Amino acid sequence: MYRLLIVDDMPIIVDGLFEMFEEQEEWELELFRAYSVPQALEILDKTKIDIVLTDIMMPVKTGIDLLKEIRELWPRCKVIFLTGFNDFNYARETYSLGGFDYILKTEGDAKIRNSVSRAIHSLQTELEAELLSNREKHQYKLAVHSLQKQYLFEMAEGKWSVHALHEQFEQLEMPFDANAPIFLALARLEGWKQPYTPSDRMLLLDAAQNVMDEYFRDAFALRTIVFNRMQMLCIFQPLSRGQEGGTDGLSRAPLYINGMLESVQDSCKRLLHLEISFLLGADPLQWAVFSDQFHRLELLAEKSVGLTSGMLLTDTELQQMSADGLGEQEDPDEASFMFRPGQYGELANYLQNGLQPEFMFLFRELGSNTRKHVGSLATQLEIYHFLSSLFITHLNRMQLFSSIAGLMNLDRLYGFDPKRRMEDYWSFFEQLADTIFTCTSSDASERTNRIVREIEAYIQRKLSSDLSLTALGEHLHINPSYLSRLFKQLSGYNLSDYIAEVRLRKAKELLRSSMKIHEIAEAVGYLSGIAFARFFKKYTGLSPQEYRDKSL
Repeated sequence: MYRLLIVDDMPIIVDGLFEMFEEQEEWELELFRAYSVPQALEILDKTKIDIVLTDIMMPVKTGIDLLKEIRELWPRCKVIFLTGFNDFNYARETYSLGGFDYILKTEGDAKIRNSVSRAIHSLQTELEAELLSNREKHQYKLAVHSLQKQYLFEMAEGKWSVHALHEQFEQLEMPFDANAPIFLALARLEGWKQPYTPSDRMLLLDAAQNVMDEYFRDAFALRTIVFNRMQMLCIFQPLSRGQEGGTDGLSRAPLYINGMLESVQDSCKRLLHLEISFLLGADPLQWAVFSDQFHRLELLAEKSVGLTSGMLLTDTELQQMSADGLGEQEDPDEASFMFRPGQYGELANYLQNGLQPEFMFLFRELGSNTRKHVGSLATQLEIYHFLSSLFITHLNRMQLFSSIAGLMNLDRLYGFDPKRRMEDYWSFFEQLADTIFTCTSSDASERTNRIVREIEAYIQRKLSSDLSLTALGEHLHINPSYLSRLFKQLSGYNLSDYIAEVRLRKAKELLRSSMKIHEIAEAVGYLSGIAFARFFKKYTGLSPQEYRDKSL
């Protein structure tokens, strides 16, 4: 949609052009009119205007003055001068100041429509050129790099399909082979020497990643993911070609990685004054178990907090240290299933956006996985509090506590009883989710009906006033560009058609009274009797007087 402002100190010209563009169907236009430059500037101060069709010689301020103001307010606006003065100096000045076109009023409506059409085409061309210029090579690389990290993060959280891995790597220009094994390592930044800001820490993390890239670029494909602000997941895959350091065989790859990580530690300490620890997975693994291995390393790293800073250990070494009494051994039952909140983080989004099928599918998947390991009380307790927090947060933010509490008992939301069967909690949470979706759907339907009713009531009350999208948007606090689409989506018919229908209905009613026709025109929002007569005849085939004569 484009916004067109018509400016002239002669109302008959403004209203005539307004009606002409209102009746055209070639472009989607929102129309504005002003009868002086100060009135036009009031509109331009509040609303972005794309095209201005203006006279030159007007009292108080001229069209040239208006053009200068527009260049400051909306530099991309196309200003078309429509004037009765065939003066070369005027034309030259308007073009020198950035005017788009100069048309004599005697040249007719076709020339005016053609100029507006060219202005719209020029706006479209400029936008396309700007979009293309933003796709420069370095911007593209930054975007791809960001997408790569996001995809790897989702993989680490288990939100991916192994079947689409090769295709995703190709699309994201990932340097990995979906069929070749990988090695994982967790890096932890330690020993901050001063109270760094979050941005300082991110810069140091970026610098540490750059150091790693330098050491591994010739022998390994490498990507890193930053998480928890002070930790990185490092993914290594030996390149297929033989390289110095023995990376042509998987058996020597851990030794090579270990040696390079020592160099990374030394460089980070010397150049960045930064201590960094590494926990390396000693064995190669397939992509199918990538997420499991990541969370296993994450758990081992948490257990290693308190060990010497700047450590460089493998998972095998750390487990051996635990077995020798330096830490607790893994519980086999807990190790077989680790609850990963990030893998089910979409539950909150589905609940917030009313996506019931998606929510229930992921919720039941979590329930199915948990039931397989019902013996782990600690895991059950963690999952209970995850779901309880999720629902409490949603009920609080959406102010649904009182309405949901009136529909079901919420006691099980507030505490976990180990004596109660976990199945009872799963049934409770499923019932709670179903109740929330039902209640939210009902509220959304009521809000929809209320918006439609409010728009219709405002049109009925303000029929003689400004019913532009901008005026309606300001009243309802809705973006004017969105309002028309919203009304059609909610009601099923076009807003402009509805306004015309209400005006026509009111005009017919008043024509059966003793009101004068020019008064009726003003009552239904038309400033001139000519514009009202044109509108009325368009929809009825009769002039207002002819309709009155037939009705009385």
